Amino acid sequence: TFQLHDHTADAVPASYTLPAAKLVTLRHSSYLGIYGHEQTAPEARKELGIEAGHHVVGFVGQLRRYKGIGTLCAAVDVAVDKVSDLTLLVAGAARHGDSAWLKEVMPKRARTVRWYRRVPDRTLANWVCAADIIALPYQRVLNSGSLLLAATYGRPVIIPSNTALASVYSGESWVHTYDADTDDVSPLAESIISALGTARSDSDAARQYARDWTPYDMSRAYLRILERVANA
Repeated sequence: TFQLHDHTADAVPASYTLPAAKLVTLRHSSYLGIYGHEQTAPEARKELGIEAGHHVVGFVGQLRRYKGIGTLCAAVDVAVDKVSDLTLLVAGAARHGDSAWLKEVMPKRARTVRWYRRVPDRTLANWVCAADIIALPYQRVLNSGSLLLAATYGRPVIIPSNTALASVYSGESWVHTYDADTDDVSPLAESIISALGTARSDSDAARQYARDWTPYDMSRAYLRILERVANA
């Protein structure tokens, strides 16, 4: 059985048991070389109609309630007190019937740029590169392609501290965590403000992480696993 990180078994015992002897770890790679080239933030923001010089926090991925989008929107409306030019960028496919919910939870005070459909591959880089940071306040999460997509384009990420992902990326300077064991959105708002302040210095570490484990590296590791099994 393949797992994308070594914390998988520890995260799922309430649902099922994964026998250690049958587990093989194949780390989730970045998306380097898969989507478009990295753009500068001004270039990407011009494409999306975002004013130059604004601070931008982004969410890119399927828009699902369990991903904490409502929490993110509320936190942005708190953070705007200290970052007056804050803009929230939200892009991803929404389920049919969720338009009313999304309209209800969107920030009331901060600017927003929204796209409630699947983001085409050719424009995916625009949405990530237009953000200073990517916030992923998932209520339940085991793995995240959006996190590695952010790293691919040198964007720091915010995730809840009480998740398996926080354990996986512990010690990575470009991954920020916040206390999610409360209904108060202030910890996330404070993390947004803090991450914006270090986004430029964190971006190189994110890019390096993406370069250190590419889709090619993952494919070669997969091949070695298959060869080992075949020769067992």
